[in-house]
Amino acid sequence: MKLAPDATWTGVDPTLRDAVTKASIQLNEDLYVSATTNGTHAPRSYHYNGLAIDISRVNGKKFITLAPQIAQGIGNVTLSFIPEGRWREFIGPDFAFQFNASSIWSADTRRHLILEHRSHVHIAIAGN
Repeated sequence: MKLAPDATWTGVDPTLRDAVTKASIQLNEDLYVSATTNGTHAPRSYHYNGLAIDISRVNGKKFITLAPQIAQGIGNVTLSFIPEGRWREFIGPDFAFQFNASSIWSADTRRHLILEHRSHVHIAIAGN
């Protein structure tokens, strides 16, 4: 697993960090984490609280060049290492899932999120 030059695990929830590490090991794939607490995100993004990560490459290949099923598979394995009650968002090139939310995304919001996440998989969790 690799981090983007401006990404850091400092301030990221250990459960999320460990899930990405374990997924990389289980899949025997080099996952590239492009965003943790770094970058610019939506105003209330889980990234700013260390509760979200973006994975944008597998073995150096960008998700945008791979089949969408690969992105979902990698995300599913990563989520398998996180207690289900902590899942919040799972968004990628052709999917947008929301868990345990107080307000449900509209169809338009889902379409917009999918378009915004064509190049990466976003996983967000609830804090402890």
